[in-house]
Amino acid sequence: MRQILTTLPEALDLLRLKLETDSKGSYHSLHKLVFQDVKSADERRLILDHIEKQGRSIVVIMKQGGRTGITLLEHRPWRKILSDIDDTLKCSGGHWPAGVDLSLPRKAVYPGVLGLYRELDLGCCAKAESWEDAAPGRAPDKHRALRRDVGNLAFLSARPHVYRDWAEKGQYSLFSKMCSDGAMHAMPSMLTGDLASGYEFVRHGNFTPLAQKKYEGFKQFAMLYPEFRFIFIGDNGQGDVRAAEMMLDMFPDPAVAGDGDGGAAARTLGHRVDAVYIHVVQKGTFGRGDPVRILAASLPAERAPARLRRSVV
Repeated sequence: MRQILTTLPEALDLLRLKLETDSKGSYHSLHKLVFQDVKSADERRLILDHIEKQGRSIVVIMKQGGRTGITLLEHRPWRKILSDIDDTLKCSGGHWPAGVDLSLPRKAVYPGVLGLYRELDLGCCAKAESWEDAAPGRAPDKHRALRRDVGNLAFLSARPHVYRDWAEKGQYSLFSKMCSDGAMHAMPSMLTGDLASGYEFVRHGNFTPLAQKKYEGFKQFAMLYPEFRFIFIGDNGQGDVRAAEMMLDMFPDPAVAGDGDGGAAARTLGHRVDAVYIHVVQKGTFGRGDPVRILAASLPAERAPARLRRSVV
């Protein structure tokens, strides 16, 4: 696998391969291939170094402008949407240990959440495309052949990975049905939790390992996509707020952290948590303090309340 990932001639070819790998509707995601299937730490480091180099080259091209850079910038928002599942995508119905929300029947998809994913992902670039979109008799433009509706949605689940796709199969069946019905705009990938963090929560009510595991999953996912920015969507029922705090600490605002001149390009390209949206399902929140204040770390104060919602409608 290292030879495949590290010998592609251009950064856009590698990006296309990454997006396709994460849109198969299978637990064999890019994350699994790199962080689970590759057993050698040295091999993994070589792969990640190459991904980082190629991803950063795309960021540099877009920052420099020119015809290619402008085409890439205009083509897609260049952000990944990472979301929790229980009490965020669908209601737990208060069924323990999935969640606490009783506002809807168990497993009911929240009204408006799928539209929220689409708008945050595609933005004004809402036209679905295929790799083969091109004039008859002409090769497709490589810069426009990076589909906007592929590989940009991922779910961070606390449910533990146990054996093969036993824990993931049901979720991917749901995603597949949503996509075939036209409700979900893109086939997502999914990063699962582990037995250790699940045991701590179920046995001792400890949210810290759940939050840490989601943060570690996010951090690894970000290493696979250095050319993208990120949005996280979760709920305040378990460990999502604490995980979001760690994500914001990992990628502070460049204008605040002193990264370059803090200009528009520095704020909009590459590793950056653009926003965190928290579905409020209970009064208490596991985190350092007031979630409105904490989760406003990368937005102006007057926009902070918009980031915690009791409904996405």
